[in-house]
Amino acid sequence: MVNKSSRNMIILLILTLISLVIVAFNLVNDAYIIIALFAIDFMIVGIAATAIIYPGLSFKKLIRKFILIIIFGIIFSLISTVVMLNMLDVSVGNIVLTLSVISFILLLIAILRKRRIGNSDKISQKSSDKQGISKRDNIDNSGSEEKNTPIPRTIFAICVLCIASLIGMEVPPFSIIPLWFGLCVPFIVFIPGYYLINIVLPRKDEIEFYERVGIAVFTSLIITSLIGLIYVQLNHMLNMRHVSMVVVLFTLFIIVPWYIYRLRKIDVRDRFSSRKTNILLILITGIVIVCVIGSGVYSTTQTVDQGNTTFVIEGINKTVDENGYCNFTNGEVVNSTFTVTNNEHKAMNYTVKVEVHNDSVDNVLSEETFSLNDGESITRPVNMTMGLGQKDIQYVLYTGNNTPYIIRHLYANVSEEY
Repeated sequence: MVNKSSRNMIILLILTLISLVIVAFNLVNDAYIIIALFAIDFMIVGIAATAIIYPGLSFKKLIRKFILIIIFGIIFSLISTVVMLNMLDVSVGNIVLTLSVISFILLLIAILRKRRIGNSDKISQKSSDKQGISKRDNIDNSGSEEKNTPIPRTIFAICVLCIASLIGMEVPPFSIIPLWFGLCVPFIVFIPGYYLINIVLPRKDEIEFYERVGIAVFTSLIITSLIGLIYVQLNHMLNMRHVSMVVVLFTLFIIVPWYIYRLRKIDVRDRFSSRKTNILLILITGIVIVCVIGSGVYSTTQTVDQGNTTFVIEGINKTVDENGYCNFTNGEVVNSTFTVTNNEHKAMNYTVKVEVHNDSVDNVLSEETFSLNDGESITRPVNMTMGLGQKDIQYVLYTGNNTPYIIRHLYANVSEEY
């Protein structure tokens, strides 16, 4: 029989479904109605997320956790905005669409959790007496009850996995072969979310294993998306290798210490632990270590293409004289272009300066900074008007520092006529 709390959740589920249909099929174009639907979904998604964490509370007690509901509403609204920013146009209607889908999923999980909690109440009640007797016996025998809270050995494997992944992503010679494509996958899709849900719900039987896995994947993708969005806002480009490194560092220095701190308060007999998941994570750690070491050995013993950048200047349709100079007339306009192609096997930041050097003055005609992903090219015009005298016009390419990476010279001899 469905209890009152579950009935309220089903009503919210129906409201979410109605909102989803209205927005998905554009049944209403009134902006005020769309905003009202957003407000409804905002509250529903907050209630659903809170219900997942507190499945045993009645609906009346649940809605009293107003601050938590608002926080979850803000979080999932931001997540919906990020999703729309990367997939569709950002609008209130599209945000409501994404928020409705998230609400629907969370409500289904909340309903399943409430039903499972309801079914397990009787079993818990029967076993409580036996546990109480056993606990009293332990207290009588030992004089005091002590919690058994050792650190799980798997967490050491995760730390090793993080360090090995960072080495494989960034430290030569281990990073010369682009292993990061594979090293980032466990962190993008599983590990941060898995330990984060175990921080929030550390005890066994609080949530089913498949629910943990689903929430872990969902949460990991959200963490990666948010870090990626922040990175784009700061650097005006998306570099997945750098984003992956931030996710790994976030796991190593925030999630892992938080998880260890949380488990120190939970007796080992009450903790959630999945033997198969632990074995899988240890196996992944072993594979990563072998791959990173193998990459370093291969890179130091074999000839590996370490990448390069091509820098081509075009548009100078002149022949050089016997002294190596191109002849121009005073006031002549030269329309040239430069093309930069990134073949470095990673994203690069470049700066191109066009400098004029002669006996009397050094001058910078133009300067441009840009970023290129691996395999990308960029072509830019450089227009200049020639003045009298001999000069060395330099097209200088920099790569993220003040040291020139490639220099192309145009030795010009400018006279009234030639």
